[in-house]
Order: sequence, then structure tokens, then C-alpha cells
Amino acid sequence: MHKNVKQAGKLKNKHMGHERASLHDIKFNGPATDFFEGALLGNGGLGVVVTTRPDAVMLHFGHNNVWDIRIAEEHKDEIMTFQEVFDRFAALPADLAQVTDNPWYKEYCEMAGDNYRKAYPKPMPCGSLLLRYDRRNAEVLGHTVHIADGRCTIDFLIQGKPAVLELFVEGDHDRVWMKVTDAASGMAVPLFTEVKLIPDPETPAEFPQAESLTDTVTGLQHFTQILPRVEQPPTPYIGQASDKAFRLAVRATGISGVAGVSSVSDVCGVSSVSSVSSVSSVFDVSGVSSVAGVSKVPSLHPEHTSGEPVISEEETAATPITKIRAAAQDHLSQDKSEVQQEQQGFIACVELWEGLSSEVQATAAAAPPELYGFAEAKEVTATLWREYWSRSSVALEDEFLERIWYRNLYFFNCSVKEGVTCPGLFANWSYRKIGADWHGDYHMNYNTQQPFWLAFSSNHLDKHLPYVDMVDHVLPVSQTWARDYYGLRGAYFPHSAYPVEMTMMPYPVPHWGWEICETPWSVQSLWWHYLYSMDAVFLRDRAFQPIKEAVLFMVDYMKRPEARGQQWGDENYHIFPTVVPELYEITPGFAKNSDCLIDLTLTRFIFRAFIQACVVLGSEQEEADLLGEVEEILNHFPSYPTAESRNGRVFVSVEGENPEVVYNVPVPLTTVFPGEDHGLHSSEEDYQTAVNSYLNHRNEGGNELVFYHLAGARLGVLDLERFKRQIQYCLLPNGTCTDRVLMSGGRYTDTENFDFMSRMGVWFENFSLPAVINECLLQSYNGHLRFFPNWPDGQHAEFHTLRAVGGFLVSAAFGDGEPDGLRSSAKLALLSPSTSLGKMVRYVHSRQGNSLHCWVKWAGS
Repeated sequence: MHKNVKQAGKLKNKHMGHERASLHDIKFNGPATDFFEGALLGNGGLGVVVTTRPDAVMLHFGHNNVWDIRIAEEHKDEIMTFQEVFDRFAALPADLAQVTDNPWYKEYCEMAGDNYRKAYPKPMPCGSLLLRYDRRNAEVLGHTVHIADGRCTIDFLIQGKPAVLELFVEGDHDRVWMKVTDAASGMAVPLFTEVKLIPDPETPAEFPQAESLTDTVTGLQHFTQILPRVEQPPTPYIGQASDKAFRLAVRATGISGVAGVSSVSDVCGVSSVSSVSSVSSVFDVSGVSSVAGVSKVPSLHPEHTSGEPVISEEETAATPITKIRAAAQDHLSQDKSEVQQEQQGFIACVELWEGLSSEVQATAAAAPPELYGFAEAKEVTATLWREYWSRSSVALEDEFLERIWYRNLYFFNCSVKEGVTCPGLFANWSYRKIGADWHGDYHMNYNTQQPFWLAFSSNHLDKHLPYVDMVDHVLPVSQTWARDYYGLRGAYFPHSAYPVEMTMMPYPVPHWGWEICETPWSVQSLWWHYLYSMDAVFLRDRAFQPIKEAVLFMVDYMKRPEARGQQWGDENYHIFPTVVPELYEITPGFAKNSDCLIDLTLTRFIFRAFIQACVVLGSEQEEADLLGEVEEILNHFPSYPTAESRNGRVFVSVEGENPEVVYNVPVPLTTVFPGEDHGLHSSEEDYQTAVNSYLNHRNEGGNELVFYHLAGARLGVLDLERFKRQIQYCLLPNGTCTDRVLMSGGRYTDTENFDFMSRMGVWFENFSLPAVINECLLQSYNGHLRFFPNWPDGQHAEFHTLRAVGGFLVSAAFGDGEPDGLRSSAKLALLSPSTSLGKMVRYVHSRQGNSLHCWVKWAGS
């Protein structure tokens, strides 16, 4: 049994999450030289990978806001309308082996995909920091990531004595603090002989060269990299108002020598940029506030003569972090002698500025804060992490699953934050070409949506807001595409998108660009946000319009003459044509391009959501015409495609499909999740078909680690031991899970490298693994609470303040085959007796009167 699991605490213990997280540090023995061995740190915007070598520590910086913002938008006049392409397809012979055998279509796809084949846009690595030490005097032993408070400690021997380098990313600023201390005394000690900032070696050669500068008196180093908007920047480059930039700077003390900043050309073996001594000032901890001949560096806040930042009353009222900082300052006051003694050891702070080039250039005189701020920054950051862990927690007898839960919630907090650009495929960690595959972009056929599945049940709704911002960002181009390409109302959401200015679809190639499911899927989680918060203001201001735009498009698309009529032999409205995600592309005669299972279930979901949203917002009269169209389609909706398999009747992606096909995205399970049409609430017949589909499913790997197993949990049939082995198969040394191939026979050959995706980057999508565990503990998707629906008898588990549909925060414990206790944020009343499914109780929300039915697993049920 996991130690102390039964003593984890009462259901009101808000500190349990922090306490349990502290049990799951990520440890690495010896030098971690590889990017995927390094420690992952972050604050939701800034991401840092800490690697160690036998001669140095290397920090690699990235940021969700920092992108190569160039974009290719050529061939606008050559892109045909949807109807023109459809008519050309319809005229092709139905007996072609594949439509790309047709010369016209092959040439058209080449042209339409030309823009996407460019290397940009993509996440832009923000450079590296080299901390060199003399290996004759020091040896690195290994590192530990302390996920409870976001710290990394690196163990050293210095002259045979244990010492520790401690690093953390400041919670509310894009800064990295670091300090070396003697393990016995805790006093700061020197270690490094050289500190050097290095622009990323893969910075495009056509970019303006980084302006790399060093103050040879103070040792302050910084460089600025302009990120031009134009595709091929001329030399010399004349900046544009829309250009972006970032600036990286380091302030350090306690080093035996300082090297100049390397330029990109220096990394490549060409002459480096000269150092200069009149760039900026540094305030060292000995009390020197300026350097002769150099102006004092301005802070980002005006300062009192005491050196403390001045915070306006408005900032204090609006920003709770100021109270945290004030408490930290009172708690951590040091006298001058302590500060002067500390300066003999290594302490450093690295800061990143990013944004419009003009804004970043304006920070040219700014420096990272004074180094005596280390303790305050550490205390503030630790407080923010404690608050994060207080949102929800679990205590599981299964130590492996508990570890996966906490570690992935740690990575989630490192990689996404309200007010920062929504992460792409590989979040905020990048270096050289790591993080650039598929542009590191938004893929709307599950990759972008999946990480945020975690936000709802784990009670981190604020983490979903960057996704909502992303939907707002792509909505205009989606509306334009619906109007100009399809000739329809509403918005058609893209297959791929970027967090840069777009005026056309980045991927207008029909074979993946016609995945109709991506439109309802893009807006689905906006409805979930309402369901899990019951925030009608959010529904009205942020969710309703994107949902309505998706509904408008789907209504018009299904009412086209090609999608209904005598040719179908029924009275239904069909989704035609469409493309099964990652499987068939366009097939000759459209044989596998109608009524895809995932299109149907997500369209039904979003239609129902729209109807309910209109009721909540009192918009039934205003939206009467559209509601009538939605009801008409729902009353004439196609059936889900099925087939007979070795496991019995199963769902398949399209009618006539062989149930033995090898999938990439687990489409046959999508009526369970994310469609939420089938599950433990279903009729016996539908439930059995869904279970058969789960057991029969063949997946080639790469897109299934969370998706497939979450459906299994929803059905109550997830084999937890096999799930754990699958996680273990995908685990990397840094504690994250990568995407790995599982089988050949689909798109992959027998000689395929099953690890080809492992070095592409840190897969953001897999951080939602805790959502699978949550579904094993508590389900609420249809307004009924089911406690421990996929948890083994006799194995202890408890959870605290998981969030449920209806806005409930729920806590419960389970042990020895029956629940130990239940608790909710609402007052609850037991109204009804047991059923054959377990003990069923009906709880009533005391404030709004919402009723919830709850099934509680008892021994033998």
C-alpha cells in the first residue's frame, strides 16, 4: 500500500494536494545531457529545460507567446471553392484505386499544401544559458524536480563536499532564479567559472542577428532577437510595426569569470559580437547601485529610495499576488550583513521580455531584479504552487497512478496559464528544432482539445481560458472560410491553425481539411466550461457566439441538396462529404466520406448544447428560426454506423467499414467520449455495443494514450494494470509521456521506428492523463454522479474537490469495498434508496435547486 494513504487527511484538508505532491519528486541520477532527460520547469508562459553535463549546466528557454510569426499565404487565387472541388471529385471515376491517381487532384493538393510545407510559423526557442564549472573541482551527481513547489535541485560535490544548485521559475514573472548553497550550512557558495547566454543555434539565418551585449564591468549579459513579420527579411532589416521580439538577460554574482554573450554566428564558428561596457547597469548585493559612467537601470516598477517597488492602489486591489509578496517581504527580511555574506556565493536571475518589437526594444536598459530578491521570489512562487495544489487532490493506494496524477498536473501548471497564448503541440519547451514538427501548431482533430480535458474535473477552469482565447483568435478566419469557400453561414473551424495573424486557412487541402468533426469539436469545451462552472456570464460573453457559429455552419452543411434527398433513400440530413480523422482521406466515389461516427456524435452534442444554452440565456425567441432548423435535423438524424465483429456488434467510423481496420484516432469510441452519448447511463444494448467497440478496437498508437483509456473509464471497463503498462511504455526520463507507435498494419510498416515521435518535443496533449484517473473516481457527464465507477474493490482511494457538472465540488473516500465518506460544496439530502447499480442517492443543490443522482459503489455491487 502507498504509504500513509489511509491517513491522507479529512475531506476538508485543502493542504492534502501539496502534501501528496511532495511525495512524487522526479529524480534523475548522474548528468542529464539530453533535452528529454532534463528537468522541466515553467510558470505557464515561460518554459525552461534544465540539462546537466559533466562540465556545465545548460538551461534552454521557451515561451508560449514567442513564435516565428512569419506565415505563407500564397495561392489565394488558385484555391477553388468547396463546390468547385466537390464537382470535380464527383466527376472522377469511382473505380480509381485512390483519388490522388488523378493528375488534377494530385497537382491541386501539391498547390494547396504548399504554404504548410514552409517551416514557419513555429515556436521560437528563446536561447540558452550555459553555466560552466571546473570539473577538476566539482562533479554533478543528479537532479530532482520538486513538483510540490516548482523547484529543481541539482546535487554536486565541490571539492568533495555536497552542494546544491537550486532553480525555480518565478510564478508571476518570466524569471528564473538560481543559487548554489553548501549542503551542510545552507550558505551560498561559488561554483561556476563562466556564465554565457547563447542564442538558439537554429535561429533562421535570414533573421536580423541577435543584438548580444555584455557589460564587462558588472557582468550583466543580454541579447535581443527580432522576429520579423515578413517571410524573407532584407539586409539591412528595417523593422515593421507588427514585428515581435524577445530579450533574454542574466544577472549573476559569485562567479570567477564572465564570458561574452555568444552570437548565432559564434555558435557556428564565425567571429562573435564584441562586448561593450556601457550598455546597462547592475545593482549587486554589496550595495553598489550604479557603475561609473552608466545610468542606473530602471525597474519595471518605479521604486522608493528604499529600492522597494511602488504598487498602485489599483494594482493592489486587482492583484492578490501583491498581498502574497507583502507577506513574503515581512517574513523574509534580511539584514545587510547577511546579504553581503550571500554575495560571495553564486546567485543569479535570468529574465525574459517578449512582445511587440517596439515594446521589447523599450526594455533595453532594464535588468533582472536585484539578487537579494531570491528569497522573496521563492516564497511567492511556493505560495502560488500551494494554492494550485489546493484546488483538488487525490490519495490513492495505487502509488503509480497517484504519481501520474500529480506529475502531469505539475506539467500542466508549468505549461498553460490564463492571459498567455494557448500552447501548441509541444507547449513552451523548445530548443533547436525540438518543438517545431507540424509547426508545433493547433491541430483541431483532438491534439489541441485533449490537454484541456483535464481542466474541468480537476477544478482548474482558469487553465481552460487560453483555449477559449484561441477559439476567439481563429473565429474570424473560420467565418471567412465558411462564407467564401463553402458559401454557408457560421464558421468552419480549421484543421490546423497558428497563434499568428491569419487571413486564410493554413491547410486548405481537401483530404484533411474536410474533417467536418473539427467544427463542433473546436467549440465543445466551451459548453463544458459552462456545465462545470454554471457561469451564465461566461456562457453569454465567451461561449454562446462561437457555439452558434458552429451550429449555423453544421445546419447549412447538412441542409445542402447533396446531403439530403432521394439519392439517400431516407428522410435524414446527412454529413456529406466528410473525412474520417487520420484514416481514409477522400475516397473514390466518396465511398467512405459520409456520416462519420465522430461527425455525428459531436454535431448532436453541439446541437443539444445550443438548445440548452438558449434556454439558460432566455434566447429561445431570438433564436427561434435556428432552433427550429436544429430540431428538424435532430428529428431526421442519421444512425451511428455499426458492423459485426469478432466481439459482436460494434461502432465503426463509417458505414461499410471493416471492423478490423487499424485506427489512429479511436473514432469508434467517440460516442462514449467526447460525444458523451453512450456510457454507464446507456441502455443495455447501446452499452454493450460501446463495450464491444472498446474491446475490439485496434489502434496504431500515437493518438490513443489518453483518448482510448478515457473511453474505457467512462464505460467502467478500463483495465488499470494494462493502462499503467501503457503509460510506462510511453514514459520519458523527464517524467512526461510521449506518443509511441503500438502496431504496424495501418499507416505504419513493419520496419517503422516505433519511437519516431519521441524526440519531436514534449507532448502537451498527454498531460491530461489525470482526467482518465478522475473518471475512474468520479463521473458526472450527464448530471448523475457516479462514485468510483472504475476502481478496484478493496483498494483505497480518496479525492478532494474534484469538479462535477453542475458546478459541484465533490470529495469522497473509498476503502475496503465501500465508501468511507462523501462531501460536496452544496448541502445534500438523501432522498432515495439503493438500486441494483449500487447505492443510489438523489442530492439536491440547496442554492439553485439542481438535482443530481449519485450512484455510489458498495461492496458486491
